[in-house]
Amino acid sequence: MDRKELIEHKRKQLYFKNLMNSMNAITIIEIYEIGDERDYYKNIISLYYELWRQSNIEPYSKLTCTTDDNQFCKWIIDKAELTSKKEYIFINGGYYEGYAKITISNLSEAVLQLLYHDLKLNDLHGSCKCGFGEGFCLIDLVDKKVIDVALVSDDEYNYQLWQWYY
Repeated sequence: MDRKELIEHKRKQLYFKNLMNSMNAITIIEIYEIGDERDYYKNIISLYYELWRQSNIEPYSKLTCTTDDNQFCKWIIDKAELTSKKEYIFINGGYYEGYAKITISNLSEAVLQLLYHDLKLNDLHGSCKCGFGEGFCLIDLVDKKVIDVALVSDDEYNYQLWQWYY
């Protein structure tokens, strides 16, 4: 990696760290920048997305986009069985592919912060390079499942929740 690439890589790492630190409803246990654990989680997510792209994973649940934040949070917490007693891996796949082990301290607030993390990352970055997506992806380390929540182009009227056990 030349000097320019290294600087850009470090800049992206800093944006991810700032994003994680800006979410006050979660507790960061560790941010994985390099190493075997990061590679392990990356492999899980890569396999999940490959199956997802092949349409081998159907949405577990859907919720209309016209719902309010309270209903949305309750839906995600209930359907994905989110709890403050588990550790999760948060995956950011946009501008910088980041992996962080977290716990959730305030479930409803954390769901909203995770849902809108791309917008927060754009604010931190100062541009729209990070995309406009709404959604987030977690790995539930206790139940060994991927939890993926998103608004996708094939159904722009509903939030969709996918769960895949690895």
